[in-house]
Amino acid sequence: MCILRWVMKSTMAMKKNVLSGCFLAAIAPAVLAFAIAGCGNGKAAEPELPPEVAGYAKDLQSENVAVRLAGVKALASVERREAVDVLTRALSDVSPRVRRWAVWALGHKTQDDIRATIAIIEKRKDGDANVRCAATTALGDVADAKVVGHVANRMADPHPAVRLTASGLLAQRIDETYLKQEQVRIITLAVKLLDEPNLTLSRNAVLILNRISDKGYGAKLDWLAATVPQRRQVVKQWKAWHERRSD
Repeated sequence: MCILRWVMKSTMAMKKNVLSGCFLAAIAPAVLAFAIAGCGNGKAAEPELPPEVAGYAKDLQSENVAVRLAGVKALASVERREAVDVLTRALSDVSPRVRRWAVWALGHKTQDDIRATIAIIEKRKDGDANVRCAATTALGDVADAKVVGHVANRMADPHPAVRLTASGLLAQRIDETYLKQEQVRIITLAVKLLDEPNLTLSRNAVLILNRISDKGYGAKLDWLAATVPQRRQVVKQWKAWHERRSD
């Protein structure tokens, strides 16, 4: 029952009791304030944000995209848990630019707050390719095998820029230990990239496969300068190896 209604009923029931009436009269202002703040809509009032976060949170409510962008970027350096909450809400902004920079800002907080990592994982499937690229890059800095698995999945993204981002991280930046823990998934996706017409993508696939296995197919080949027959031979070797592993 709403506290406001409770106060009214209690007052009527206890109107003959002078002491109780005095007590209710004393507490009524505080109770009414609480009731108006939370009971009227059935929800508790949101906790007040610390000053170093509140101003930027207000910026994110602006109709001006530039103001919202500035607020998001500034929150990257604010070391408060509430900053993660505000940035997570910014991931739903109508502007892809704001969402992308919100992901970037959250990427600065993944080492200290698991909620930042979880929020970024949710945006790996954002409708904008630039946001997905930002999310993939941010996840690439998280030292966790399961998170690396999310990065690997972006090698199958419909947009080539996202596939380039994911494969580049796996080819050169992410620790091999995590690659090997997710090697079944990564090998399958990397083998599919071997047929990419984009030579940078297919080269990344070769680099990834050589980081996971000791076969060395194409490891010393200058992929971008190699002839088509040379590249086809390496692709053939990797596919044959993958088929043997699958048997």
